[in-house]
Amino acid sequence: MINKETKNIVILIHGVNTRKNGGWLAKFKKYFDDDPGFDSSWSADHIYYGYIFFLFSIIPFVWESKIKEVQRRLRGIQNNHPNAKIHIVAHSYGTMLTHEAIRRSDKDTNKKPIKIGKLITIGGIINEFETFNDTLQEDQIESIHNFASYKDWVVKYQPIFGRSGFYGFVKSRKDKNHYFIPHKGLEIKNYRFNLKHSEYFNDSPPNFYIIWSSLLRMDIKT
Repeated sequence: MINKETKNIVILIHGVNTRKNGGWLAKFKKYFDDDPGFDSSWSADHIYYGYIFFLFSIIPFVWESKIKEVQRRLRGIQNNHPNAKIHIVAHSYGTMLTHEAIRRSDKDTNKKPIKIGKLITIGGIINEFETFNDTLQEDQIESIHNFASYKDWVVKYQPIFGRSGFYGFVKSRKDKNHYFIPHKGLEIKNYRFNLKHSEYFNDSPPNFYIIWSSLLRMDIKT
């Protein structure tokens, strides 16, 4: 639960075909709550924007409405907890919604831009050639940790969006390393595994909760 002591808020954002009371959202939240490495200054919650069948997710008015919903929810958390830092762990469709929600928030001159600490993207569908320097204001995101796999056929063969969850964020599709720092201090890293789209959430090793929780705590002062 997010309270007055909270200094770091971890928000989980799901992909399509995800039920509210199941899947990795509930699993991650349980791991988080049971992890002694997160003290009372940390809180975790999720943004659930509803179950979407895959074929519906590529309809423009559907994804536009979901982007606005995620943006509204993130802005509400930021406004209600101005002294806390928001971190996001997003999977698949949720990575695109998150990126667009943050990117578009700096286009709205009537409201403050949404700012994020660490953004962990898993099986993402953001443009793999995204440079971020044209789409984000400086300091909107502190670091991006992108989990990608050359076995993620869901990302590779989806017809509409980017393929950051397959290639990583790269200059070219033959490049296995990230190549730029769009803003001073914005760290972007690719992590590659040989996994299918939803195998990050399996119980078999490696335990990605341990990896993600370690990244969340790294260099954080509470």
